[in-house]
Amino acid sequence: MIGSVIHGDCLDVLRQMTPESVEMIITDPPYGIDYQSCIMPTAKRPKKIVNDKRPFIWWLYDAYRLVKQDGGLLCFARWDVQQVFIDAIRLAGFKVRNVLIWDRMANGMGDLSGSFSPQYDTCIFAVKGKFTLPGRVRRTYYDI
Repeated sequence: MIGSVIHGDCLDVLRQMTPESVEMIITDPPYGIDYQSCIMPTAKRPKKIVNDKRPFIWWLYDAYRLVKQDGGLLCFARWDVQQVFIDAIRLAGFKVRNVLIWDRMANGMGDLSGSFSPQYDTCIFAVKGKFTLPGRVRRTYYDI
């Protein structure tokens, strides 16, 4: 299944999959912030994320089992729960290689009367074995 997207409850789907059958897992799990946007009228608001009272990390052991040797994981998080995810990813068996920054280029939402709004999310890059990036790594140079 090259390039396949599987939609479903990860705790059910992951446990049915063949061990070491995927090269990379890219995920944006619930961060555990129990947030509901109030920007839209109540009738039009999307439902709250289910099970979002704590960072959702319970899928990581199954993820490790599924990732091929020399495969990887990209897990999105937020600055305030990033360390919880990093610790859980390590406990599952992955080696955390880096934390990438996703610059939103605009402020996020939140309690703007009590805090600054976030402008970025983090993405934790972890590997199983010796992961090699395909192709060349692009380097960015800024003119001064």
